[in-house]
Amino acid sequence: MTFVCQCDMGRERKSNFELLRIISMLMIVMHHLAVHGGAVVTDASPAFSVAVLHFFDLGGKLAVNAFVLISGYFLVKSKFKPEKLFALIVEIFIYSTTIYFIFVSLGKVKFEWKALVYSFLPLSTNGYWFMTCYVLMYLVSPLVNIVLRHSTQKMHIALILIMFFICSIVPLYSDHILSDTAWFIFLYVTAAYIALYPQVFEKKWVFVVASTALYLVIVLFKLFVHVSLDKMDNPICYLCSVSMFIMFKNMKIKFNSIINFVSSATLGVYLIHDNNYIRPFIWHDVFKIGEMFKSNDFWWKAIFVVIIVFIAGVVIDVLRRLILKFFDLFVDYNILSKKQGNFLHL
Repeated sequence: MTFVCQCDMGRERKSNFELLRIISMLMIVMHHLAVHGGAVVTDASPAFSVAVLHFFDLGGKLAVNAFVLISGYFLVKSKFKPEKLFALIVEIFIYSTTIYFIFVSLGKVKFEWKALVYSFLPLSTNGYWFMTCYVLMYLVSPLVNIVLRHSTQKMHIALILIMFFICSIVPLYSDHILSDTAWFIFLYVTAAYIALYPQVFEKKWVFVVASTALYLVIVLFKLFVHVSLDKMDNPICYLCSVSMFIMFKNMKIKFNSIINFVSSATLGVYLIHDNNYIRPFIWHDVFKIGEMFKSNDFWWKAIFVVIIVFIAGVVIDVLRRLILKFFDLFVDYNILSKKQGNFLHL
């Protein structure tokens, strides 16, 4: 989760943003291990294992916010490109259908027409909730950009405050007021302000302290008060993710080809490991997280599993791109841009 896609950064392939994407995806994998792994906390569960499980759980929504903030930061200054959206949808479609056919052919799932249709329509059937919200946000981004570009700084601040109240404060008292897409648009507007008024965020130390302090608050409340502040629309989580994003934005990291290469595969990591068929397979069948949680050495085994899942996702996504490049050898016309170019590998 996101996204998110490599093209969102345009030509500004800055390694600090790429590093944030890598860290965020690792946090998402950790989160999914905790919530989908089948670990059951009981009175007999090792205390340290419970703490590690909660720690893994905390970062997922922070990372989701970070992905959307990265996109909003770059998209507000860029032109809407249908071919980029098409490339994103194609990638989602390829993973959804390919994984389904592989599991059917291996006998892991029974063939059903309904499931086949769902695999061909992963966005409209909410196969990947994040990608559905992201694509909807991307579609409305040109209209949002028009509003923001014709607004004064004070108007932009007022919009953020109003949306913050509606999207973050109100849900504290009444859940499900707005959809996740509305939240993504709010994050987009927030990131746009950071991009359009960078002089406001020049004091680097402030955001290092803020992101660290807020994250500690989230951790401590979860472990000792048993209060969850880590929902993506929670005010504390929002402020923490924004501070973390600005902290990385202000970093001075030279261009690093390895970081950028790994970052370009993060969307693939998400589409693979959080697929509806892959999810139970890796957490329950392959790594047996539920059983692993009962051991005292759960912490290092869980870290090892997260790294393995991440690396496997990167490798598979690289292979996907190589396969598409091979097919591109037989294509010399891009139907979207109506000029010479590759159709499959946009």
